[in-house]
Amino acid sequence: MGKAGRLIPQSLRAAVPAECRQLVVVRAAGVEAVEAQVWVLQRMDDDSPWKSLMGPMPAVVGRRGVGWGKGGPDLVNPGGYPEKREGDGRSPAGIFRLPFAFGAGASAPESVRMPWTGCTETLRGVDDVKSKYYNRMVDEALIADKDWDSAEIMRREDGAYDLGLMIGHNPDRVAGGGSCIFLHIWKGPGQGTSGCTALRREDVRAILQALDPAGEPRLVLAVD
Repeated sequence: MGKAGRLIPQSLRAAVPAECRQLVVVRAAGVEAVEAQVWVLQRMDDDSPWKSLMGPMPAVVGRRGVGWGKGGPDLVNPGGYPEKREGDGRSPAGIFRLPFAFGAGASAPESVRMPWTGCTETLRGVDDVKSKYYNRMVDEALIADKDWDSAEIMRREDGAYDLGLMIGHNPDRVAGGGSCIFLHIWKGPGQGTSGCTALRREDVRAILQALDPAGEPRLVLAVD
């Protein structure tokens, strides 16, 4: 497993998919804590030890801490975590796919290999539990049957979404299970999010540049 592999929470190590070659590991200080640390790990194959590419990097999670999420693979709550719910202000714990990156530019920044979505003026993250677009990022200018009353504006004036990653929480889009969970730029140390993981701008950029979609990257989040 190697020294870096011990950064993966013991309760989740065996559940990391064999095809996964890269991990963004988020370790929160506690279930109710906002402070966290982040590492990026890599391995050659499922028989090779994990090696650290970067970290620890200071981060924050939800303003109310951490709750057990629905990931890929979807795992049983090991105990000690409240269940993640829509609007609870908690970041989801578990193992999650990282399907694409996003940001202010129309195209991906230099050296970013992940699939890219540009945050246009009409891009929305739908969090209305009644919408058939719940837990999806969509361009409302292209939606003829808009059915939501609540959605995040992805072109934010505060720059929080200038660079980010979609975290594949609640992939089955279960209503009320939690929506639109990202890794993005923080407001500052100690300032919790609505349920995302947030870091310094330069660290978000470095993570995006390190990830390779061919490595089936995942994000692992748990408490220390």
